[in-house]
Amino acid sequence: MTNISISPIIEADQERLLDEALRVVKTESFEMKRCLDRGDRMEGLKHASQMIAELRTSALSPKFYYRLYIDVTNELQHLSSYLTDDYLSENKTTKVAELYELVQYAGNIIPRLYLLITVGVVYFKSHESPKMDILKDLVEMCRGVQHPLRGLFLRYYLLTSTKELLPDLPNNTDVGSGTMNDSIEFIMINFSEMNKLWVRMQHQGPSREREKREKERRELRILVGTNLVRLSQLEHLDIDLYRKVVLPGVLEQSVSCKEPISQEYLMECVIQVFPDEFHLATLNEFLDSCAELSDGVHIKNVLGALIDRLAIYAVAEESPGIPADIQLFEVFSRHAERVIGSRSSMPPEDIIAIQTALINLAVKCYPDRTDFANTVFESTNNIFQTIKIEKIPFNNNVGRELLKLLRIPVDHYNDVIKLLELSEYAPVLSALGYRGRTQAASYIVQNMLDNDTAITDEDHVEKVFKIIDALLIDQPDQPQELESSEDFQEEQNLVARLVNLVYNENLDQHFRLLNKIRKSFGNGGKLRLRYTLPPVIFSAYKLLLRFAHEKDLENWEAKVNKIFHFCMNTINALKSEADLNEIGLRFYLQGAIVADKIPFENSPTVSYEFISNAFSIYEEEISESREQVQALTLLIGTIQQMKHLPDESHDPLRNQCALCATKLLKKPDQARLVCLVAHLFWYSTITDSSESMKDGKRVAECLKKAIKIASQCMEDLVQINLYIHILNNYIHFFDQGCEQITYDIINQLVDKTKDSLLQLDPSPDLDLLNESFSGTLSHLRYLKSSNADNSRYDGIAI
Repeated sequence: MTNISISPIIEADQERLLDEALRVVKTESFEMKRCLDRGDRMEGLKHASQMIAELRTSALSPKFYYRLYIDVTNELQHLSSYLTDDYLSENKTTKVAELYELVQYAGNIIPRLYLLITVGVVYFKSHESPKMDILKDLVEMCRGVQHPLRGLFLRYYLLTSTKELLPDLPNNTDVGSGTMNDSIEFIMINFSEMNKLWVRMQHQGPSREREKREKERRELRILVGTNLVRLSQLEHLDIDLYRKVVLPGVLEQSVSCKEPISQEYLMECVIQVFPDEFHLATLNEFLDSCAELSDGVHIKNVLGALIDRLAIYAVAEESPGIPADIQLFEVFSRHAERVIGSRSSMPPEDIIAIQTALINLAVKCYPDRTDFANTVFESTNNIFQTIKIEKIPFNNNVGRELLKLLRIPVDHYNDVIKLLELSEYAPVLSALGYRGRTQAASYIVQNMLDNDTAITDEDHVEKVFKIIDALLIDQPDQPQELESSEDFQEEQNLVARLVNLVYNENLDQHFRLLNKIRKSFGNGGKLRLRYTLPPVIFSAYKLLLRFAHEKDLENWEAKVNKIFHFCMNTINALKSEADLNEIGLRFYLQGAIVADKIPFENSPTVSYEFISNAFSIYEEEISESREQVQALTLLIGTIQQMKHLPDESHDPLRNQCALCATKLLKKPDQARLVCLVAHLFWYSTITDSSESMKDGKRVAECLKKAIKIASQCMEDLVQINLYIHILNNYIHFFDQGCEQITYDIINQLVDKTKDSLLQLDPSPDLDLLNESFSGTLSHLRYLKSSNADNSRYDGIAI
């Protein structure tokens, strides 16, 4: 609460102090410009000095001091332009050297040095004195300011002011105006001093404000890094000069300061600003210095940044690639192991982050060398064994880093079969907690589905299932309420879709794959079987239809029978273990249809067996009225499709359907299903005798039974609706030529329906019934008109 109340007050106080300083700057800069405009150089310098004196303050924080610095230096540009025009004109009367000496008599050191730099730039351009002597003088004079904040900004002003003045000529050039070595020396001195000032900022103020100071220091790091940026911009800086002069100087400064924030930033800055070719040429030197950094440095950031940059360079189209003589992976792997081994206090997430960078390097730069990636996973697993890490939660820093590590080869290879070559992948994945393992496994399965990765070999099945076993079998650390979890349901749906990737041109091999998957799924328990077994059954049915076109295979009949036996057992498991009776019934019926489509010796027997099992489920397991209606409808529809059942098998099935229809709980359901059963006795698909396909007597009995049931309904609307439904069935069979259906029966039912409709009070439901009945009569008129030459239709009265 204290910080919340004080912070706005401090902010407001800083704004007030800044406004006061800016008012002075504005006033003095106005007076400076007025004096310069009338040619009064000395008065102008006096006002400039008073304006710069505002930068002597220690009351402003770095953020507000920066705003003040920007305004002051912007105004100094006016002074610089004036002096350039005045002293470098053709009719100049005095030398810049005199002014350069004069400004050194300014009363305070901050105004003195800012003026000295401003005049020094003009002095440099005047060619009155050796240029490098001027630059050396300026960089040495700046040592006079040792206050960290003021000194940093002063040297930053020096660097930006001399940006275009530094000589950028090869060292073998003899022009007397300086070479690359001079520029490098100037920048390195300035860089060294700025880094020392920056590091000293951590000791300014009470220890309770350490966190605040670190934040302020991070905000100022760009001032120090600008030196390295300027070095990288030197056109004639080559690899040799970089290796011998620049990099040793930067690394020496970084290592010797022994301050984590400075070390980490400088190392990352080197990585970002210098070319990739320079890094490749000095890889060992840079990595050796990484091992000497303070334990407080997040070394994962440094190594990760370098690896990522070189990995991008290696695969870039315009890049020549990594030279053959540089064993990039081996070098990084060796140094990473050294760094991890030397830092006993390194957090596990940092260790994994380094391993993540290595795996990224391995898969991008050496996509064909899966042994490199496997080496990373092996070392990661060894590290876990050494530090005795427990199961890692997926949602903490370690878990998130480990999931990232595991996903990199999956994303890059986009081929899980290639991922299987990483024998150490599964042990690393097993270090995660239950939810982390399921997330990693789901990611792999989703990748397989997205890329249609075919599973064609039993060894592939075994290895894939070993990796994703958290999705397949119960785990010791899984939550109690697993079935109700949405994540669990989504994961099992993914596993179910995995079966669709199983394929082999060889039918026998394909069946062996299904058999192996079925055995693996069988260990998953009832919670998983309800998701995983259905796709196995469907896949087996598809395989059977492929067998139907390969009759010349050896032992073809026996193989087909074996697969049907496999399907039967799998459905039984689904029904008994997972308590999915209705789904089991549907699979039995689907199996009967498949068996009927394959002309083999046992086809009728197999079809009958499947339908019998479906009837057993209907009679023993299904008790809810609506489910009974749905199940019986499926049974009737399936039996009607059977083309190869002999009459001695077909007839008891039809009779059983008729019996079941009359035993339904609700009269309307009985009437409708009895009408449906009538279709089993007409155009039934028995092929033995054309006569037996049209049993008009049984059709008439069914429809008569339906009328009787409908007449027993107590609700008028329901009764009339059934009459219309039965009438439609009568018309259908009459039109099909069923002699037992006469026009007298149709006329009677039409009249009966008309009378019943007239007795009802008007209502929306009655309107719907009238509309339905009108549609039936319209159809009947159409049939009568289109069959005008058929005397059977003459007796129909509409």
